[in-house]
Amino acid sequence: RGARRSPRGSLLLRCPDSLGIVSTVSDSVLKHQSNMTATDLHLEKDVNVAGTPHDVFVCRFVFECKGGELDHRSFEDSIAKIVGKYQAAAVLAFNNGLRVELSAEDKETASRRILRENGSLRMGVLVSNKQHCLL
Repeated sequence: RGARRSPRGSLLLRCPDSLGIVSTVSDSVLKHQSNMTATDLHLEKDVNVAGTPHDVFVCRFVFECKGGELDHRSFEDSIAKIVGKYQAAAVLAFNNGLRVELSAEDKETASRRILRENGSLRMGVLVSNKQHCLL
C-alpha cells in the first residue's frame, strides 16, 4: 500500500448561464480547504419551451482537498445551495466512490439522490476480435 491519497472529486454542473457561477463554486471549494485542479467550461445555445433562445452553462470542476479530511456531507450541502441558487442540475463524485445527484427544487433548496455510496470507480473496456477495428 502506498501513501494515503488526498480526498478529491469532481462536480458536473448544468444551469442557465448567469454571472458568478464559477466564482461561487470556487468559493465553496476553498471554504472546504480544497483546491480546483481542473475546470472545463462550455456555453450551449438552447431554446426553452416557449421558443425563446437562451444560454446553458455546462462545466466540470475537479477538486482536491488540501486540508486532510473532507466533510462530504458539508461539501454536498454547500453545492446544494449553489444548485438551488442557479437552478442547476449537478452530479458530485468523490474518489471514495460516493456519487450524488443534485437537482434544483427552488431558489433555496435542491433535491439529493445518492447514486452510489462507496466502491471503486468503474470503467468498461470493449474488446473485439474483428480485423475491421484495426483499419
